[in-house]
Amino acid sequence: MLNLIKKIVIFPFIILWVILSSITIGIIGIIFDNIIIQNIEYFRFFFFGIGVYLISLFFIKPKKYAFWNTFWHEISHIIFAVFTFSKVHKLMIAPDMPENGAAGYVQYSFKKGKILDLIRAHLVSLAPYFFSPITIILVIIYWIILPSESGNFFTNWFNKEPTLNGILFFIGITYIYHIYTSFSQARPSQSDFNSVGYIYGMFFVVFMQLFFLSLILIVLSWNFDSFDLVYEYIKDYYLINYN
Repeated sequence: MLNLIKKIVIFPFIILWVILSSITIGIIGIIFDNIIIQNIEYFRFFFFGIGVYLISLFFIKPKKYAFWNTFWHEISHIIFAVFTFSKVHKLMIAPDMPENGAAGYVQYSFKKGKILDLIRAHLVSLAPYFFSPITIILVIIYWIILPSESGNFFTNWFNKEPTLNGILFFIGITYIYHIYTSFSQARPSQSDFNSVGYIYGMFFVVFMQLFFLSLILIVLSWNFDSFDLVYEYIKDYYLINYN
């Protein structure tokens, strides 16, 4: 009976993630069609990075960098634990010597609250499966040094094509690395899904993956008026469907 009630309660949220996922897919699609494909030369190093990582999988087994897989996994938990007003007490990373069957874990405490607990169940528990800290850091650096008409301290010092190409290259590598590791770790037996359930959790994870990909693409194509393009798309979407 409790399982039936739980399914009834979470069903509207599944519909919500599906609807939001369709919107973000549309955003990703218009950025690709209107900006990236038409300016593929500018974005080539991003795709080079993706290609290099995929090729490396044939020669380097993921277990070779198991420590870093676990490190970034747990760091994602920590980031969203802090964002949701939790206090982190301990970080353990031991991929070669799993403790209690886990290669790493984060211990944190928090004041209970129905809304915050619900948010934590989504964001803190599932963060490693949709959030790539190193990719987001690189995207922020890219945005800071991105060439602009006015220029500033950062653009004056770092506004060089090789610098941007290098950042695009590593954004490509780290993003596809995150996709590969996150989905390879997202198994029904993974304890991170215990709080919301695996099937529901994956609906949320897919939406958040698409959401962060759309943000990344908006920033990478900022010089091509991506924000205005997305704004017009969202405005038209709601006008057509909801007015």
